[in-house]
Amino acid sequence: MTSRLSRKRKDTSLVTYGHIADVVRDKIRDMILDGQAKPGDWLRQADLASTLGVSVMPVREALRALEAEGLVVFYPMRGAQVTRFSIPQVVEMDLILEELEVLACKWLAEDFNRVDMARLEGALAGLEQAERQHNVNERLKMVREFKYALYEAAEKPLLLEILSNLFDMGVRYRRIFSEAAGLGSARVQAYRRIYTACEARDAAELVAGTRDLYALARRTVLAGLQHEEPVATLSSATLPATGRAEE
Repeated sequence: MTSRLSRKRKDTSLVTYGHIADVVRDKIRDMILDGQAKPGDWLRQADLASTLGVSVMPVREALRALEAEGLVVFYPMRGAQVTRFSIPQVVEMDLILEELEVLACKWLAEDFNRVDMARLEGALAGLEQAERQHNVNERLKMVREFKYALYEAAEKPLLLEILSNLFDMGVRYRRIFSEAAGLGSARVQAYRRIYTACEARDAAELVAGTRDLYALARRTVLAGLQHEEPVATLSSATLPATGRAEE
C-alpha cells in the first residue's frame, strides 16, 4: 500500500543550502508538526527520499535525530513510525510542560522589561485573526510565537531547549484543542489575559492565567482523545509490508 507521504508531489526545491540531513530533518519535523504525518504513521525512508528529492542516507540520519527529539520511534527490522502517546503519557507530558512554563513565567517576571511586548501583541493579533478565519494551522503557528516570546524572555537557555522539545512533542494534541468547536472566544480570552498580565507586570496573574489556560486545554484534549480509536498495537496488521528491514 502506498504511504500517505509518498503520494505527495516531489519537492524538487528542497536543498539549496546548509547540511542536507539538517534540512531533511526540518522538513520531516514540519510534516509531523503540521499533521501531514500523523501519530502511528510509518515513515518509509525510500518514500521520504523520493518525496524530498534526496538519497536515503540523509533521511535515515534525519529520522534518528527526530527519534532523539521524541517525535519518531524506531522498531527493529521494521523502520520508523511517528510517535503516538497513550492518554496517561499525554497527561504526564502536559503537566510537565505546564510546570516548566510556569517556571519560565516566574523567571521572566523578575524583569518584565525582557518581554518583547510588540512581538507578544503581534502574536495575539495573529491568533485572534486565525480564530476568526477558523485557520487551525495559522492559530498553532501564532500560539507557538506567543509562547516563545515568553520562553525566550526568561533568558534560561537550558529551560528553553527543554520547553522546545516538549512543545514539539505535544503539538498533535494541542491541535485537538485548536480544532475544538465553540471555544474560540475562550481561547482568545485566555491568551489576552496572559498578555494583559505581562503588560501590567503582574507576576501572580501571569502564572494564574497560564495555569487556567493549561487546565482548559487539558480538559478539551482529554475529551477529544476519549473519542479517538484505541492505539494500534504492534501487530502484523499494523506493520508495514516491506521486503527488507529499515535500520
